[in-house]
Amino acid sequence: MAIQYDFSVRPMSPGESRDFTLNSASPAQVHVRCFVSSPPPPGYKPCAECGSYSMQQGQTIPIEANRNLFSRARGGLEIEVQDSDGDVIKIRVDVVGGNPDSINAAIAVAR
Repeated sequence: MAIQYDFSVRPMSPGESRDFTLNSASPAQVHVRCFVSSPPPPGYKPCAECGSYSMQQGQTIPIEANRNLFSRARGGLEIEVQDSDGDVIKIRVDVVGGNPDSINAAIAVAR
């Protein structure tokens, strides 16, 4: 079964929060991960906003771009959703500094 959700993949600013709503008929596991470089630097530890969630149809969770992590470096969020049928999708959202030019540049690249 196709995984359905409501979430904007438009680039985020550090500290910005958005709701992620699962619209699929079956329950799903949602994993949120932050990345500021690839591969992650040695000693990388997930921030408080990263984690795994068990979700049911219609449930909403906040997804936040950690202000401290992303104010130092550009990066992104990866949201991986796996439903009870084993279907998996990965959603990538860029996180850019508060500079409007960098946000507009990221939007242009995403289109």
